[in-house]
Parts: sequence; C-alpha cells; structure tokens
Amino acid sequence: MGGSLKLATIQGIPVLLHWTFGLLFVWLGYVGFAEGMNAIGILWFFAFALLLFACVVVHEFGHALTARKFGVDTKDIILSPLGGLARLTRLPEKPIHEFLIALAGPATNVGIAILLFPIIWFSSSMTFQITDTADVLFTKPANLMPLLFYTNITLVVFNMIPAFPMDGGRVLRSLLAMSMNRLLATRIAVVIGQVFGLMFLLLALYLGELILGLIGVFVFFMATAEWRSAKMDHALRSKSASEVMRTTFTRVRENQQLGELAAVFMTGIEVSFLVFEENGYVYSGVLNASDLAHAYQQGESQRLVGELVKKEIVYTFPEASLNDSFYKMIQHKVDLIPVISGQQIVGVIDSRIINQTLQGNSRN
Repeated sequence: MGGSLKLATIQGIPVLLHWTFGLLFVWLGYVGFAEGMNAIGILWFFAFALLLFACVVVHEFGHALTARKFGVDTKDIILSPLGGLARLTRLPEKPIHEFLIALAGPATNVGIAILLFPIIWFSSSMTFQITDTADVLFTKPANLMPLLFYTNITLVVFNMIPAFPMDGGRVLRSLLAMSMNRLLATRIAVVIGQVFGLMFLLLALYLGELILGLIGVFVFFMATAEWRSAKMDHALRSKSASEVMRTTFTRVRENQQLGELAAVFMTGIEVSFLVFEENGYVYSGVLNASDLAHAYQQGESQRLVGELVKKEIVYTFPEASLNDSFYKMIQHKVDLIPVISGQQIVGVIDSRIINQTLQGNSRN
C-alpha cells in the first residue's frame, strides 16, 4: 500500500488515501461526459462520490472500533477506487468476534440509511422516486440524499456477498468456524469467493462491463490471498514459543560500540539483538538488523548501541503461540522478541524462526 497520503488520524487510527484514488475521478469525469453531463453536473457527480466515500470511512470505522472492543487493533484505514480497507493487526481469536467485526461495517450503512429515511420522507423537496435522466441527475441537490440512501442499501447487499474480501466472506468463515477448524472454514469460504469472482468475470464478458470484470478479478485474487494468509496463521498458531525459540543469544549493552557486534553479525546466526542497560541486566529494547546493517554501510561502527536501540518493551511467553510473537513483532516493528518465564528471559523468537516455520509448513 505504498504511495498513500495521510488524511487524518481518528480515534488513533490513520486514514490514508491511496494514490490510485485520483483515477476514480478521471473515470467519473469520463462517465459524466459520456452521459452528456455539463461541467456543473460533473462537479455534483464528484460531490456525490465524496459523500459516498465518507460513508465508506464510517463503514470501515465500524469494523475498526468493533475490533478494538475485542482487543484487536487497526493499523490503518486505506481508501482506494475500489473502496476502503481497515487493516487489522491480527485476526480475532474467536469466530464470534470475527462475525461481529464483519457485520459492524454493513451495520453502519444500515444506520446511515435509517437516518436518511425520515429526512427524505418529511422533506418537501426530496422524494424516493427519482425519474431524472443521467445527464441532469446530479445537478439537482434534492437527488443527492435519496441517491445516498439507495447507495448505502446497495453497499450492504454487495458487502454481504459471501466472497472475500467482502464482509459476507468473513461472516461465512466465522459461521463455519463455529463448527470446524478455521483453516477448513477458510478453505470453503475461499472456494465460494473464487466462484463468485469467476461468475463476475464471465458476466462482465457477456455484458461488456469492464468495471464488473475488474471486480471479478479482484475478488478472485483476494480470495486466493486470504487462503495464503489463513495457512500462515494456522502454521504459526500450531507452534508454541517454547518449541522453536532460540535459547542462546547475545546480550548487548547500550554503551557498547556497534563495531563490537560485527563478528557476530557477519556469521548470520544473530543479526538482531536484545539490548540491555549498562549493567547488562535490565532489558531496554531491540537493535534491528536493518538499522545495524545501515550503520555499518555508513561507516558508523563507532556509534553506541543505545543510539539505535528501539525501546519497545515487548515480550511473549513460552506457552504462547508463535502467532502471538509474529503479530507483536509487526505491531512494534521489531525483528526480535524475548520469551519470558517468571522474571527471566529464557529465549528469543526472531524473524528467521518465523520464516523457517512458514517454509516448513509450505513443504508439508
């Protein structure tokens, strides 16, 4: 999701605009011109699109804030021409939680439609029956609220299609996972999603609708990506930290020079390090491999470890799944996480252990 512009941070969640979002207005302008709209009509068309995406943002916050109630954070919300995406830091633990998180998005669109209904019903200038042709449809402000009402209803129906990445796919998976393991539930939901993607594509070829075809391709490949993600999640959940942790590791002090680590770093066995305060006992953070490698490339071997340490006090436990370590490493942007038993560090989990576990699973 590179090339995104940060619009705002709401409830601690960044809202990003992907660079391709501008292509939407190019396409809307083309459609408006093809339908015979004048410049004012096209501008109103743009205004309606912005109102619609405001509803999309509310939809994604429905997911994000519900996820927060179940202890799942949201990395960010990204807006693109195909809609919005709330990127959760991890999958919810329980199927019922995924079910409620998935439903929360469409529920916000139902809520918006309910709020709009009395406004339109009691208005003297607005009506639910719209008879204007496309060339003048958006030039009448009285049409915007009814159009927004119908579009929110359409969003609910479309999002509840049982295909990834739509919410209906996640609802289906969560319901299946209540009576079977999540991996099998995902496989069934993914196959259904791929079938829908192919149906959209075939229908697009029959009708000559490019956008429908793009949606079909998008749905098919997103369903495939969901399967890969589910397999990775399953592999990491099947291992505990104690099974794969490395029990020998180098204790690095903040007052050491980076050059002192070069010999260990060059072996490739340890490329990220746990850092401790000058007494060597109080854990203070992680020295990431990328930061250390960059310092070496810049000829900064004389710098102190304490200048580069990422002071994130994050850890896991021997009985915790490897999945717990993986998501904590992503969330806190560290390559290494200590395993704590009692008051002692008994081992470490690093990105290489994660990769080896995933590679081993892919061969099985």
